[in-house]
Amino acid sequence: VHGDQLNLWPTSFEKFVYVYPIFGIAYMCHPNVLPMHSELTRPTRSRVAWIVHFTMALCCPLYGVVGILGYMHAGHNVCDNILENYCSSDPLMTAGRIGLVLTIVLSIPLLVHPARGCLDRIFDEIFPRLSSGTSVQ
Repeated sequence: VHGDQLNLWPTSFEKFVYVYPIFGIAYMCHPNVLPMHSELTRPTRSRVAWIVHFTMALCCPLYGVVGILGYMHAGHNVCDNILENYCSSDPLMTAGRIGLVLTIVLSIPLLVHPARGCLDRIFDEIFPRLSSGTSVQ
């Protein structure tokens, strides 16, 4: 936000690279639904929905409490990037920054592999003659 203007999309490649991890982390739970479904004893749509709703009911208040406590701690002095609020020379914060970078970088294959498997199955359905008979598991 710059003044009264709200930017909904990144205006440069640098800003896109800056916001990409937010979207990556936001969508990381989606690939876990199918393995969770297969682990259930009697997987039904209602049981999966109950688990997802229960999980969100736990996470949302937890995130809200952490956000409120963070705001109470720093008030209006909170930066857009929470990591910028802390001293860059602090070894503990440096370790936290490195851990966050590793989490984001190493999560990319976890996001790409299920998408690749879905595309492989879609192409097998659309173009069965081109299929080699092997699909991504």
